[in-house]
Amino acid sequence: MNKKSKITFLVFIVAIIIVISATFVYIEYNEEEKLIEEPQEIKVIDDRINPYIYQGLTVEILRMRSRGLFDKMLTFGTNWKNPPEYYYIVDVDGEVGDASEVEAAGGVTGSGTFNVWDTLGKECRTNFKTPDGQKTSEVKITIMEIQKNGLFGRKEARVEKLSVGLVYDFRNGHWTGSDYLKDNDGYGHVLGDEYELWFNIYQSDYDHDMIPYWAEVNIYGTDPTVADGKDDPDGDGIPSWWEWKYGYDPLTWDNHKMLDPDLDGVENTEEYMMTEYFSDPFHPDVYIEADFMEKNPNTLFDLPHIIYKESQQMVIEKLSQYGISVYFDDGWPDGPVNGGGEYLEFVETIDEIVGGHMARWYKHNFADERKGVFRYFQMVYNAGLITASEYNTYDHVLMDNSPLKVYFKRFAFTPRWQRVVMAKGTLHELGHTMGIVPASFVGVDNMPQGNMQWPGTITDEEWEQVNVEYKSIMNYNYIFNVFKDRNFIDYSDGTHGDYDFNDLTHFYLPTFEMDAAILESPKIRYGTFDDFEWTDKDPDPVYEGWELDENLTTQFKQELSGLRFDIDNAVDYDYRIYVKTNDIQEGRGIRIYAKPNVKPMPALWSLIAETEILNTQGETLEFYSFDTMYQEILKKL
Repeated sequence: MNKKSKITFLVFIVAIIIVISATFVYIEYNEEEKLIEEPQEIKVIDDRINPYIYQGLTVEILRMRSRGLFDKMLTFGTNWKNPPEYYYIVDVDGEVGDASEVEAAGGVTGSGTFNVWDTLGKECRTNFKTPDGQKTSEVKITIMEIQKNGLFGRKEARVEKLSVGLVYDFRNGHWTGSDYLKDNDGYGHVLGDEYELWFNIYQSDYDHDMIPYWAEVNIYGTDPTVADGKDDPDGDGIPSWWEWKYGYDPLTWDNHKMLDPDLDGVENTEEYMMTEYFSDPFHPDVYIEADFMEKNPNTLFDLPHIIYKESQQMVIEKLSQYGISVYFDDGWPDGPVNGGGEYLEFVETIDEIVGGHMARWYKHNFADERKGVFRYFQMVYNAGLITASEYNTYDHVLMDNSPLKVYFKRFAFTPRWQRVVMAKGTLHELGHTMGIVPASFVGVDNMPQGNMQWPGTITDEEWEQVNVEYKSIMNYNYIFNVFKDRNFIDYSDGTHGDYDFNDLTHFYLPTFEMDAAILESPKIRYGTFDDFEWTDKDPDPVYEGWELDENLTTQFKQELSGLRFDIDNAVDYDYRIYVKTNDIQEGRGIRIYAKPNVKPMPALWSLIAETEILNTQGETLEFYSFDTMYQEILKKL
């Protein structure tokens, strides 16, 4: 290359460098100019409470229940027929609504007290005007009991029986204090020492969708003038208001068809369906539909084939002591057409193995939409058993109370004791639906007549020890033996000896909706429990599009126990974390499953929680939290 060519080449290179440099300067300048011209939008927090309507608070008393009937039923006499007289007082920021005395138009006054053991179906409410812009209100709900004393009961004392102190937040629409979301006895539910209370609190809301103005504009970005609380923007089958109330994200798809954080066998979509009837996704619920039978037309005397209200109350009370809420539909006023309380045709004797007469009622009187949510109980003439009317699920119970059995086999001669024996039988059969199934333990369903069920497994002497030490309502000796602890009505805690069995650590509420581990067929009618073929397949679950992550499961084992809200029965749980393997699956990227160790009873894996990602350091699981989002916004004020 000659000298002229070299100079030309150098000039060309310098020109290219200058052009490139100018280009970078231009781009950088314009980016800076763009940043200056288009600053990042800063969201302005709207801290108003309710600019479109007056500010007020409504306190609903949904139900009150006196817990005193159980002990009275076990006490000689007729005092069980005399429920207490009680009422409620609501205090909001010092303004008091006393329901003991009420006044109608024209100044006519009367009593607002209740004189029943349970006020189910007798809802009440009190409204309060609060100052506009007020952020919180102090709420106190008190149950007062009127106790008669003095000569002929002319004097009375008003005694406080339950007091619930709360702080209601107008910004997020939630309350805290003596009751709060995910507490031990349920949101809007307080189990006191002597009374049980269900309540709800809500504020004035322009669009009537239950979600407060502040939460709509600052957290969800929805229109506070449009009633969209019943909408389902994320398409997961649950409306926004329910997800808001229970702390789920209404804008992100959740697998509510499978989520069951309280492991009661009632998944979230079903919990939503039962909202009107006190369901709570974080507190175990047991629903029972109870149907009855017509009286025997072939005899002059017969007993009513119903489940007495007092027997229901005893069952409700006993299970409440173990953190389980039981609800009987024996004819709810607004229940489905074929709901509880139906009187079925009279059938003298029901054979669940060969005849299977009960299948007709299971098909035609037990609504399909209730199967998998309710247990189906029937009071009939002669039966007395738990059975499977479809597949092999133990969700159908036949109680009986023919005069022959009531008077000559159960020795229940008085109305009080008839109700007690009925409660014992109901708790026994209900125990089968909660995991304490026949043939699972040598004491379950033991007959007083002798070692009839387990002749090949235990000796007669051992059987006698079991009968004494297995102190449980699941042992027939503690139901029908009038000479053995007549007033005993409970499950066993396993502390009564070497031959005892701990029912409480083997409760598994979803038992009623899964195939039983035994199958009763005609050939075992006259056999023993020794002849049963016990089957626990316990299949390992396969979730398409998901993969078990054993490392994450091990890493977060301790943290996972705080994600379930089932009964506190000291059961050991196994946990698994699954991660999404493809984008076809909807929802979040991590799922947490739990399974209780209730062997020999079978159990299944239940989805208890979902999350999207680990935190940036990978040290903890990050779950959606309405409260966390709320607190973060408050920090910016």
